[in-house]
Amino acid sequence: MATWRGTLKSRTPALQKQPVLILGLLVLLGTWFITFWVVRKDYQLERGRGEEYTRNLATVLEKHASGTFSQIESSLLLLRENWEGGISPEEMSNLLQIFVASRSSLFNLISVIDASGQVVATNQPDFDPTFSGDRPFFLHHRESPWRGPLLGEPTLGRLTGKWYLPVSLRLEDREGKFSGVLLASVNPFYFSGLFQELQMDRGTLIYLFDRQGTVYTGLKDGHELDLARGITSFPDSTGHEVSDKGTFSGVAVSGFDQVRRIQHHRPLRNRDIHVAVETDFSFWMQRVSLRRSYYLIMQIIFSAAVILGIAHLRQLLASREAASRELDRFFSSAIDLLCIATSQGTLLRVNREWEKTLGYPLKEIENTPFLSFVHPDDLPETLRMLEELKSRGRVENFINRYRRKDGQYRYIEWRTRPHGDLLYAAARDITDRIRTEQRLRAAEEELRQQLTEKETLLGELNHRVKNNLSVVAGLLNLQAEEIESPEEAVNALVKSRDRIMAMSMVHQMLYSTRDCSSISLAEYIREISHHLAHAHGHRRISLEFDLEELFAGVETAIPLGIILNELITNAFKHAFPDPREEATLRMTLSQHPAFMRLTVCDNGSGFQDAPSEGTSLGMTLVRMLVKQIGGTLTIRNTRGCFFQIDVPEGGSRRS
Repeated sequence: MATWRGTLKSRTPALQKQPVLILGLLVLLGTWFITFWVVRKDYQLERGRGEEYTRNLATVLEKHASGTFSQIESSLLLLRENWEGGISPEEMSNLLQIFVASRSSLFNLISVIDASGQVVATNQPDFDPTFSGDRPFFLHHRESPWRGPLLGEPTLGRLTGKWYLPVSLRLEDREGKFSGVLLASVNPFYFSGLFQELQMDRGTLIYLFDRQGTVYTGLKDGHELDLARGITSFPDSTGHEVSDKGTFSGVAVSGFDQVRRIQHHRPLRNRDIHVAVETDFSFWMQRVSLRRSYYLIMQIIFSAAVILGIAHLRQLLASREAASRELDRFFSSAIDLLCIATSQGTLLRVNREWEKTLGYPLKEIENTPFLSFVHPDDLPETLRMLEELKSRGRVENFINRYRRKDGQYRYIEWRTRPHGDLLYAAARDITDRIRTEQRLRAAEEELRQQLTEKETLLGELNHRVKNNLSVVAGLLNLQAEEIESPEEAVNALVKSRDRIMAMSMVHQMLYSTRDCSSISLAEYIREISHHLAHAHGHRRISLEFDLEELFAGVETAIPLGIILNELITNAFKHAFPDPREEATLRMTLSQHPAFMRLTVCDNGSGFQDAPSEGTSLGMTLVRMLVKQIGGTLTIRNTRGCFFQIDVPEGGSRRS
């Protein structure tokens, strides 16, 4: 017996190869993940530098271009002011010659075209003008009253053979009528001169374009773009999507040479012109490629070292596992909890099912008194079981609770046999069975409770049906007293139908709720309003709601529903005699400290008589129902009909 105990106590759990392999794989995966993360981060940082470069360059380009366009516009506005001031064509021609001579790098030709399309003043006296009355810019200014500058597409001069940008302004006489066009030919490569002052990296492309993709000027690797190549129209300048504000920033294939570039496009402020900066993506990725190769080589070397280390460690562990495998075979094959313990209750050996059931590792269970796992309430009965085991020699079907590592308790059923000073026991986790029995008992109790609630509900339903039938009968009797013709009988049936519908809608909403005791007044008001609008065919009347989320019982909801039915029906029939007027019916619901307030108002024709003198069945019924729920009714006849009903506290509650 002492040998058994010594063997059990001296045995140590064999180290497993699987955790070592998993740990090694996790290390490899972790280092590879870090390597890929570093490579990706390096790529993102380098790309970010490229994007920052294009943004900064675009900012400078935008500033230069905006200043140039402002200079062009201010110059043309000054010339238009002189022309519209009444100077002669000869004086205007002299002024234009002086003006263009001082700005020859920017302007090629400036002309004044009269309302008939003929050139009447120009800075070039020997210029042979052509008829301009059918040109797009002339037609645009003649038809449009807009006085701002109009920028046209780049045009190749038929005499000079040079490209120019047409910029034009509308001219008006003193009466504000169209009197002609001021046309200026701007040198597009004036902008390029500004661009060449910028320091740009290799592979950089900058240009100006409009929303239709027309390119006005630009540089590629420091050289002016050849506008004669026909690169004048392509979607969004590169065929890629831009934001709602016209800004595009990212990596895409250039529409010029199909080279992948880092691009940044943005519009000039308050203009239809965009600036674009593109830089060669491969230029920025060269350094990233070198660093990526270095990272990958170092990671491969480290991975090889880890794999060799894991293989050597697994070989060492294999020899140790062989020694303990035979001892574990019996315990590991059982699906129940098996243990060997001393007569004092110390666990010497347990199988893996203990670890699965209680969540503790085996080393925390073995050499530990099992009483330390027992629920405090079960300790007295467990100690009694140990005493009984000594006298009877066995214990069967004994149940107590054992604590898991996460603090929960599991129900364990035991069979134990003593042998010398050792105890041999087999146990089974019956927690699921115990909880199933508890759930069955709880379900049985819940069914009893539901049966009691349904009996109560049926009694309440019977009471409500009797009361509602009495109300329906009373309404029909009141309506019958006003019937004097077949037409009135039909109208009476329609009114009775709507009133009964208002009552039935309360019950329909009531029995769709969980407690069957209250309904949402906001939802009820919307439902009955839309139903009556559909029933009376008043689609032209606009319904407006301002409703707080209040709840009320059937005793309040049904009278309010009938009141709403009367007021809404009255508005549909009488408030809007003119079918062309804009018709609105508004309803509000609000909670006040001592009462709930419901208002119904329209913008119709109002009452023909004083509001308080209404003696129809509908108004009589409204006053009677308001009095029934203890409320007050206020009626006003300004800008249509206005009804205000205050229900004292207790008739509603907030959600």
